Amino acid sequence: MRSVAGEQSSKETPSGRFFPCHRPDLSLAVLKRDQRFQFFGAFDLQVLCGSVKVRGYKFEAAAYNEKKFVPICAPYLLGPPVTVSSTPSENHFNFGRLKWRIQELSAETSIILDMIRDGDAVLLLKFLVPKAALCARNLYDTVLFVPSTSASLTLDSVCCVLLNEWPSSSSSTNKSLAAVLSHLQKKRSKDITSVVMITGGKGTGKSTSARYIANSLLGEGNAPVYFLDADVGQSEVNPPGCVSLFRVESPMLGVPFCNQRRTLTHSFFFGDVSPSAGIEHCSRLVTKLYERFKSEAFPGSVLIVNTPGWVEGDGAKFLDRLISVISPDCLFNIITKDGPNYRGEGMEMLEETEGAVVINHFFNLPATSATSVPFTLTPAAIRNLLILGYMAPLCPTPSLGSLGDAAPYAVPFGRIAVNLNPGLGSVPDTHLLAVLNCAFVALCSVRWEEDHIKGRRHVLNDEDMPGIIEGEDVVLRCVGFGFIRAIDLNERLFYVLTPVAEEVLPEVNVFAKGVNIDLPSVFFTQRISAEAPYVLADNKGPASDMYSELALISCHKRAQSNRRRI
Repeated sequence: MRSVAGEQSSKETPSGRFFPCHRPDLSLAVLKRDQRFQFFGAFDLQVLCGSVKVRGYKFEAAAYNEKKFVPICAPYLLGPPVTVSSTPSENHFNFGRLKWRIQELSAETSIILDMIRDGDAVLLLKFLVPKAALCARNLYDTVLFVPSTSASLTLDSVCCVLLNEWPSSSSSTNKSLAAVLSHLQKKRSKDITSVVMITGGKGTGKSTSARYIANSLLGEGNAPVYFLDADVGQSEVNPPGCVSLFRVESPMLGVPFCNQRRTLTHSFFFGDVSPSAGIEHCSRLVTKLYERFKSEAFPGSVLIVNTPGWVEGDGAKFLDRLISVISPDCLFNIITKDGPNYRGEGMEMLEETEGAVVINHFFNLPATSATSVPFTLTPAAIRNLLILGYMAPLCPTPSLGSLGDAAPYAVPFGRIAVNLNPGLGSVPDTHLLAVLNCAFVALCSVRWEEDHIKGRRHVLNDEDMPGIIEGEDVVLRCVGFGFIRAIDLNERLFYVLTPVAEEVLPEVNVFAKGVNIDLPSVFFTQRISAEAPYVLADNKGPASDMYSELALISCHKRAQSNRRRI
């Protein structure tokens, strides 16, 4: 692997050339006409000249502007490289304007201008790695982001450009997606709202296809694009366990763990990583989000519905239920040779519906050696990355162990009711706070009268203790997630770490604990043993370093200045 990190000379690849900039965190690149760069890793991108597409999104060329950078993240262990392609353009570049744009960034202006021809593109890359990526790198080392053996040119510690073409099946995929986009654009041109639902087995590229469709539909003056995420196991912009609706306002060019939204606007907490835990309840929550979309969508808006990879048996029935409720006018169904594949009553209904389109896309992994496609992270590891990406911004340093040094919010018992997912089993009142201590919880809100909440009572029937909401189908509006840092029985306070916007926190009146939705143990094991504030007693479990017993009153007094009440 060759490197340009810290070097002051340009480096060439078969598709173009990279040049150093005045700032060490920037690099200019000239991408030849009708060529492409393939990157692994994390970086930000803007285009100074030419026509460029990345995963369906067309960049607009403009002068250097810090606000124009678009984050891109394509880790080596999570999928194929991101391809940055120069596309044909009728526009000729303005020599004087381009010279001005380049010379403010690099001392190589004359060399760059001499090599540029019509149709070439000039790219500006920034290597300011987000904290989520830095924390993930510290966990998995750089192999998470960049290959150690493939022929590549290192641009930064977590970014490289490949020197050889990476095999792909993009040709057939692009044709199928082009058919989807053609259908959606026709309806959009007539100001007709449209819905595309994506189905397919696990690991077939549903999320990648959904992002491509969303990116292709973005653009100034276009009707809004919305994303309804019904995949509770591997969500797009939030930790697992939720169904969510959000408006796509910027290109989706990264993996989910680097694109976590700290505050959720339209989201319900389901409480499990598979809809099999409650198909009817999960369907109702998705239906509520679809009704929300219909109430706020502008004419010509597009809704993209991503679904879980559970396509057989009850999973097919779940998809049938979603199709019957949402009635998408386009179904993009991904099929593999060995299956499992979705073929349910919902698809048959759409095939008989006038105006609806069913596009079956046959997906085959490119024929490569096992060592060149090391996508080995398990679903559980990917879910952990989602939670890591969500909580990492709270870490004072790019070390997961530093989470314990972040300042928590102090939340009175009286403001909170607790909901435990039935999958956790029966928990007696005497053990409830032990279950919540150092727990990762959804921060939710309910409207007691409007939502007809049943089974509400207080722990140990003590009104000074938290409330309890019992039931399997409680509708919990989720605004985000938090980590209960510690519990103080004397002051009747929870101490909670959360990245949720402070102005939203007063809405929270429920802490909901889900199944298999926990803070990764690495947050505990990476911490150097130290006394932590806000703790009552030592706990000898694996997380004891996060909440060792307070030995000195002075420690508590120092901590008082760091806590925040809500």
